[in-house]
Amino acid sequence: MKNLKAGVKSFAKEDKGAIIVEASIVFPVMFFVLFFLILFGNVIYKQCQINSIVTEYAILGAQYCADPLLAQMEANGGAVPTSVDVKPYRYIFGNMGDVEDMIEERVKKALAGELTFFRGMQPVLDKNAGKIASYNNYVLYSTFSVEVHYQIKFPIRFLGEDTPTIIKSCSRAEIPVVDPAELIRNTDMAIDFLEDTIVGQKIASVFNKVNTFINNFSSR
Repeated sequence: MKNLKAGVKSFAKEDKGAIIVEASIVFPVMFFVLFFLILFGNVIYKQCQINSIVTEYAILGAQYCADPLLAQMEANGGAVPTSVDVKPYRYIFGNMGDVEDMIEERVKKALAGELTFFRGMQPVLDKNAGKIASYNNYVLYSTFSVEVHYQIKFPIRFLGEDTPTIIKSCSRAEIPVVDPAELIRNTDMAIDFLEDTIVGQKIASVFNKVNTFINNFSSR
């Protein structure tokens, strides 16, 4: 009986020692795994936030380009201004510098106000990447785009590195500028200009001949 108790105590001591050894190996590994999961999760979260900001202000910029009255009402606290600058034929000449500057400034403020879980992981904009907000005039249609190049620095240094690891990324959104009334106005103006030229008269003559041929063919 005494030998059995002594054997049980000896086995318990050995088992306890094995558990301590295993815990001393597993706990640090699990700690670093969880730490890096939180670290990379924070990076992905910041990227999603930046994508949301870029998309939001690209939509807002497209709205300001389509309807200049929106920006003027916002500047007046929601009241309609007494004198309205509708910027006629703005899609043809592409004069949207004021909207581009306003959206770029708002994007910078929105990114600067975003908080991070880890200190030192605030996204930093690449100053050499060019314009953030751009109005793109493709003659037949136009878009407004917001593009942000940034980098996120890890708060720690990995093994064998002299400097912290930096992740470089880019977020871009391009929204079509839709204004049916302005499109019709520009189309009518282009037709009026074209009808007064020799080229326009030749094109109209060709279309008339095609329409006459189709009508004669369909009536048979």
